[in-house]
Amino acid sequence: MIELNNLDELLEHISNVTPKFITIDGRDGAGKTYLANELHKRLGGTHLTEETYRTTDLGGNFVPKELDMMLDVARNASSQPIIFDSVLMLWLVEKCCLKPDLTIYVKKMTPMRLWSDESELDDGMTKEQAIETANGMGAGVFRRQMINYHFDYLPHKNSDAAYLRTEGAYD
Repeated sequence: MIELNNLDELLEHISNVTPKFITIDGRDGAGKTYLANELHKRLGGTHLTEETYRTTDLGGNFVPKELDMMLDVARNASSQPIIFDSVLMLWLVEKCCLKPDLTIYVKKMTPMRLWSDESELDDGMTKEQAIETANGMGAGVFRRQMINYHFDYLPHKNSDAAYLRTEGAYD
């Protein structure tokens, strides 16, 4: 995975791979939608965001809603890129049999350039320990689903690129 520190680096990377379908993943509040909006301004195309389709089942789990139909409309509407941002992106890609050309994971960095979620997701803790810690902090079903997803799919390791966004700093 390549790590990109700013929007210019990311745009240069995109120009080298010329993707038609870009997915943006990351924890809640990482800056996925901000990044997708910036890419959309510069690249054009279609921007889909999780708020468009997110729903939950009776157990409080995140489930896609009308996702296939929206993606079909977007694919047929333009020869320009489709930029799709969401939590649980690799799961959605798998569930909907999608084939993105470029997957980006947004890592929210502290001002000291440390990954702010690393202690919960990549610090030697097991999935069970992470869930137990989250439960102790009053985590809901969605937060536990996010932890399961990160341990099962490792999006912070398995995406094509990581965009390192420093908290409070925008390109």
